[in-house]
Amino acid sequence: VASVHANGSVFYWDGALEMDCLYNEMRRCAHEYAQMRDITVQINSWNIDAIKPENLEKSREDKGFLKEWLGASNSQFGPEIIVVGLQEVVDLESKKMTAKSLWRNTTSKNKGKGSAKPSPDISRRYGLWRSALEKKLARESTYSMPYQIVECRNMVGLFICVFARDDIFRSVREIDVSHVKTGMGGLHGNKGGVGIRFILNDTSFCFINAHLAAGESVRNNVARVEHCATIVKGTAFKRPQTEFQAVSLNGGMADQTVSTTGSGSSTRQLTSPIADLANVTLDTYVDGGDGQRYLDHAVCFFSGDLNFRLNLSRQQTERYIEANELEGLLQYDQLLPLISSDMQARTQQLNGNGRPNPATDAMQSTEYGRIDQTNNHGQL
Repeated sequence: VASVHANGSVFYWDGALEMDCLYNEMRRCAHEYAQMRDITVQINSWNIDAIKPENLEKSREDKGFLKEWLGASNSQFGPEIIVVGLQEVVDLESKKMTAKSLWRNTTSKNKGKGSAKPSPDISRRYGLWRSALEKKLARESTYSMPYQIVECRNMVGLFICVFARDDIFRSVREIDVSHVKTGMGGLHGNKGGVGIRFILNDTSFCFINAHLAAGESVRNNVARVEHCATIVKGTAFKRPQTEFQAVSLNGGMADQTVSTTGSGSSTRQLTSPIADLANVTLDTYVDGGDGQRYLDHAVCFFSGDLNFRLNLSRQQTERYIEANELEGLLQYDQLLPLISSDMQARTQQLNGNGRPNPATDAMQSTEYGRIDQTNNHGQL
């Protein structure tokens, strides 16, 4: 069947829907040949306030913290996937750094060269963290199996690194990255999100590390919600191979060589439906998606410094913390009312604190006397 588009394009379709019939039959019988198993994902999110990894190692109190932080799972073998999302890898409060980043990005766009490369100092900062994480997970891991880097990317102060355990690393494919800026109306990457997607076996995963708008007012709260929506809608990836593309030839048909004997021996090419569909990915994406958008993926995680606050005074909040009644703080959380009740049941226990001193666990007052509730909502 042929169809002509208004723009003059001609599309050819399988009028008998043969491949669709094969797909539906495989889908109906998937339980007979497909194996399902649970995997564990560990997400580590931290606003590091521009600290360098060597500063942690030089500190007597924090020496060994990074290894302990990355090895938080109680499993001997460790989770199959570890995702590390850092915010404020560079000092976002530095006017000089912000001006440099914005100027380089703007001038690069004006010249038609796309996104500008980060300065050597910023690139070195990302490199230090990548090396530190790789060292802790590949060579000094607390788990019995080492990890390999699936992908590692950054955008201004944001940094995300995905690791896969050695025994599943070769099963990871279709890796891609997306950047969404929300700072200064989408011009600056001091706020925004960086997403990494991949397929593990036949299940698609997408991880976003985000840094949302700061501020105390209701308007700032609305901006955080808008930034979140912008990141989710704006996260875009290259279209991966379709479910039959890897094994389909000639528009869904495969050539087979067939030998025939009769008055004479001859060989001819016959076009017939694909016989071997063992490697076809079934239902890798959801809701009719093709893997180009965040919500096309079967498993989605949205984490980072979301900047939602507690509707409570600092003095009252500190009393809850000192009494170790952290769950009691959830009723004042600005984010929980915005997400589904199903998500509330899976929200990790709150680790509320003031703006942290990067080298200590001590609560530190801020000029606004605020309580930040960050990095606690790991999945969205």
